[in-house]
Amino acid sequence: MAHEHDGPEHQEEEGAPAAGGLYIGGSVTGGALATGHRASARDESRHEGPAAPLPPVTARPVSAPAGQTVVAGHVTGGAVATGRDSEAVDASVRTDPLTARALEDLREVRAALAALPATFETETVGGALDEARREIEEGGAVAPGLLRRLLSLVRGGSTVLGEVARSTRAVEDLQSSLMAIEQRHGG
Repeated sequence: MAHEHDGPEHQEEEGAPAAGGLYIGGSVTGGALATGHRASARDESRHEGPAAPLPPVTARPVSAPAGQTVVAGHVTGGAVATGRDSEAVDASVRTDPLTARALEDLREVRAALAALPATFETETVGGALDEARREIEEGGAVAPGLLRRLLSLVRGGSTVLGEVARSTRAVEDLQSSLMAIEQRHGG
């Protein structure tokens, strides 16, 4: 139902049910929320480390009017869409501090590697580093197979990384980060 103060982009079609509301009993510190006629919500945020502690929820509804969506706690990420034509996409990524450190180490080693003359080995090792960087940036973690491959390279399986290691601590730091991730996963 259209209201005089609504612009055409906010008007409901005649006969369409009224848009439901969204009640959040806690706080909103992240995520995406949408309600209404052509509702859409997409969270593509990137977070490092665990979520911050939240205060206790101050109100808990015992009932809600028809058409209302209730989130009894906090919204710290993700996506919620309610109402007609709703769509919610949670494409967010949370990276733990250890993996975030490995990402920084990957970038440092990759930069040092780029300073060397291009060879088959620099391209191969650079490709593995780039693949790991993409996996962390897009999914928050490195797949176990790639983790083992990188560890093999930094533990002496690559002549070119040995050359980089002689001029910077970046390779040693990367090895430490990757070993800590492997250990955390029981490797």
